[in-house]
Amino acid sequence: MNTIKYYSKKSMIAILCFAFLISGCNKDNSDSKSLSFCFKDGYIKDHGWVVLHNLSGTEVIDYKRVEKDGYVSFGKIDESSVTISYIVIEKVNGDKGQNKFIDINSYYDVPIGNWKIENYKFSKESLGTANISMTYPQSNYNEYFLSTSDNYINSTEVPTGGINHVLETHRIEDGDKYSIYGSVLNNDGGYCGWLLDQDFYSNQVNYYYLALDRPLNIADVTSSQPLHDIYLYGCRYQPYSSLRVFKKRYNELPQNEEINHKLYYPENMPVDKWMLRCFYNPEGSSCGYTKFFDKEQGLPENLIIPNNNIIATYDEYNDEITNIQINGTADNIFGRWSYYQYDDSIFIYWKVYANRDRLKISKPQLPFEVIQDIGETLNNMECDYVGIIDYNTTSNHADIINRFFISDILKDELYDESSDCLYFFNYK
Repeated sequence: MNTIKYYSKKSMIAILCFAFLISGCNKDNSDSKSLSFCFKDGYIKDHGWVVLHNLSGTEVIDYKRVEKDGYVSFGKIDESSVTISYIVIEKVNGDKGQNKFIDINSYYDVPIGNWKIENYKFSKESLGTANISMTYPQSNYNEYFLSTSDNYINSTEVPTGGINHVLETHRIEDGDKYSIYGSVLNNDGGYCGWLLDQDFYSNQVNYYYLALDRPLNIADVTSSQPLHDIYLYGCRYQPYSSLRVFKKRYNELPQNEEINHKLYYPENMPVDKWMLRCFYNPEGSSCGYTKFFDKEQGLPENLIIPNNNIIATYDEYNDEITNIQINGTADNIFGRWSYYQYDDSIFIYWKVYANRDRLKISKPQLPFEVIQDIGETLNNMECDYVGIIDYNTTSNHADIINRFFISDILKDELYDESSDCLYFFNYK
């Protein structure tokens, strides 16, 4: 049975960072007490709203509509912190008519400042095609990998002689440059190769030939937690410019988890850092851990994973998350509500963030005009999970906002270690 798997770069990036990125919006330092929002790079493709609440989220103080990407300001704010929400509404024509996508993010008790919110660069339309051919020494291989600036593919069926894939491309890194990594694996190691910063021409077929002729290294890593997934990325320039070079899932094991791991990776690939990303599942939860290593530092023999997790209760009557209990460390907590109905072609997601010491999480009150714009399906949302995030460079919710939204910090300096955990209310 063919076990080839395709992974878009958009889905991969979701496991690498929090739900926000830094943009290049110019910061207005004329008044440190001002509150403003700059949306960039297609974050708002249709229109959206920004809402200023009272701290408890029970009242609306002010709100503003945003047409496509743009800048909105609430002017000078006397308080040192506020509660805010921003809503993105997008209407897309589909096969069965118009689809409506609504994404809401709310933040309790956050600092005043000039927020910068940038979209992950991803085009729904194809930007062109990559036709990639790989060759390798003749042998018996168990698996192959192909990772690009836009896609990731692996299969346990390795053809004799070579591999060819034709891939539609939706994201180009490094100013219209395209990078490729490939490898073939057997029990003794295998071979790999890469092409970095290749020219890519939009709206046409781009041909690439990759010879897998460099021997792979093997790193033996023991993790303090039994893992069901472990990934290795080579990061260049900044953590978000990465190529996945290895993946292992233990779903073939009876227990679906393992503490001893063999990682196959390239020795001399010109990367700045290695990034390990792994996942484990406490009862009712899904938790992850990310750690960056300098290339000279190499990969660890022992990977110490903090035991950070969260449990809570969902009060359906009051539509709020209660009885929140955190084990270990966390900078903030968050809950997610959602509703999606394929027949109605509507998809709504609402995430609410707060400091880790908050005892309850509920959705803030929205203005009537915004509720009308979203539609009556807003009342059909159900609570999916509660979660935590912990970075080694922050100590609370306000630190995250200042560092990730307001301060002009390079992406590769945001953090080099993080842990996260989701507790599902309808775990199966």
